[in-house]
Amino acid sequence: MLRSPLARSSLLVSLASASCKPAAPEPPEVDTSIPAAPVLAAQDRALHQAEGPSPVEVYGYFRLPALDRAIPLVAEQLLPPSQRAVVNEPMMRMGLEMVLEGRGAVAQHLDLSRPWGCLVVSPVRYEQPLVCAVAYQGGLGQLVEDLGPSGFVSGDDDHAAYRFDAQSYYLVAMGDHVAFALAPELVAATRDRLRRDIIDAPVGPEELVLTAYPAKIFEDFPDRIMPVIEEMASSGFDDGVTPHRHEAQRKQWLSFGELEQVDLWIDLDGEADRTRFGYRGEARPGTPTEKAYAQQLGRGLDLELLSGLPADAMMIGGMSLDNEALMTDPMLGSFAQARASTGPDEVGAAVGEVFRRNMAAWEALSAGQAALAFTHEPGSKGGVLLAQRLVSSDDALPVVRRQFDGLDEALAGSKMPFRFELHKGAVRAGKVKGDVVKVVGGTEELRSTFQRMWGAPGFEMAFAQRGDVLYVAMAPTKSDRYVKRALAAAGGKGSVQGSAGAAELLTAHGGDSLVLTGSMAQVIEWMRALEIIDDPGFVPSRRHDDLVLSMRSAGERRRELVVDLSPVVLETIYRLQEGP
Repeated sequence: MLRSPLARSSLLVSLASASCKPAAPEPPEVDTSIPAAPVLAAQDRALHQAEGPSPVEVYGYFRLPALDRAIPLVAEQLLPPSQRAVVNEPMMRMGLEMVLEGRGAVAQHLDLSRPWGCLVVSPVRYEQPLVCAVAYQGGLGQLVEDLGPSGFVSGDDDHAAYRFDAQSYYLVAMGDHVAFALAPELVAATRDRLRRDIIDAPVGPEELVLTAYPAKIFEDFPDRIMPVIEEMASSGFDDGVTPHRHEAQRKQWLSFGELEQVDLWIDLDGEADRTRFGYRGEARPGTPTEKAYAQQLGRGLDLELLSGLPADAMMIGGMSLDNEALMTDPMLGSFAQARASTGPDEVGAAVGEVFRRNMAAWEALSAGQAALAFTHEPGSKGGVLLAQRLVSSDDALPVVRRQFDGLDEALAGSKMPFRFELHKGAVRAGKVKGDVVKVVGGTEELRSTFQRMWGAPGFEMAFAQRGDVLYVAMAPTKSDRYVKRALAAAGGKGSVQGSAGAAELLTAHGGDSLVLTGSMAQVIEWMRALEIIDDPGFVPSRRHDDLVLSMRSAGERRRELVVDLSPVVLETIYRLQEGP
């Protein structure tokens, strides 16, 4: 008899790998040391309920389409070299044999080539809210034979019941799979969903798929969800507009309840040698989230802006987002909404007033397209470049200068006070002139923090305009150099346009609303220049697709986000951990 918790959990693991066929060998002799439950007849009837619409609500599921394909890919693409040799199918089966205490045949008959998965049902109605379908060579009959008589209560060709340490387990044959649960009616009640979502679901490139139905979860379990949301919404530091920030964060978390379905997936593409993590959200009709998704539909990137960025940047990206979205998108706009909500008689009122004024001015200037680069200029510790498309070529610098009017006073009583020093004409690049704004911490503590981290008591912002593009740079020091570098690249000197790999990559994502790409070679060079790391003993090849993060609207109600990695990302991390 399996008495230890480890042994019982091992049985579940092994059951999560059962497959069946109609003809089954004779069931084992009933273990007479286990008293038959008085409701066993009712449980047997529950196991044989007719298939039909599920009377049990399903709140999500996970699916492993093909473990025999996934295991070697996990070892090769996700693990450090020192661990790869021990992660393989034979080693996994051997480990299960040891855990199963003499039931090695169970481990050997697991069918890893077919889908496995579990549905998640009500945690209020069921103590163990899972019902699973797994594949097994020889089906339920073979599994019953491999498990032996210990714990067997009753069974037939298409079902079996086991009991270990007062816990019952119910197994049902489903074609090439065995379904199991800890409540007798669960398998029959969810059989159609098991077939649709686990057993017969189309096999794609993913190695793992997780699906949830947030709107239904929020509706059915408010007593469990809301306390968690309130706690998360009230987190964070006091920034002077704390009540409004908390309310914005609350709306941000509540917006998950506006999603009918969320899919998370992992794709280990061995052929292309890429690792992809994906998110897909489908908004409920009539919600602010649906409106936010629809607003982004068809808003592709400004490839001209992107092609004019410096090709030697560590990271390059672009985005397309109108200003209205910042005030209406419950997920992406919480920061802006918090500051815009501050009333005239509240703490942070001055910040709110300046913010609303600047948002209105910026909305009149911006065309909603931007490109950015994280780069490094000698003599500085790194900086961010932003190229912003304007609605016209009219001089925008006077409007930009007014963005800082009254900001010192507005922030004076906040938790993050700063002083703003405007230096007109401090940027000169040919015929282009621009400004530098030095932002200095308003307290000794703030200045010391910046000095320790970045070697300066604050940071700088530089601005310059050429045609209908406003260039902005943020860096601890020498921000004017970053703007000059951006202007040179936009003029064709060392730009993305001249880098075939980067240009092709960004063009491929031209229809997205957000893209961010990264080069590990450039990151390593930057970290070495700042003496953050020693010489790692290797430098990856220069390419911009080591990291690719992209977001797009896939229809009026759907938003997709994908993180796509080359092997060099994890390889670099592991190499840096190990040292040269």
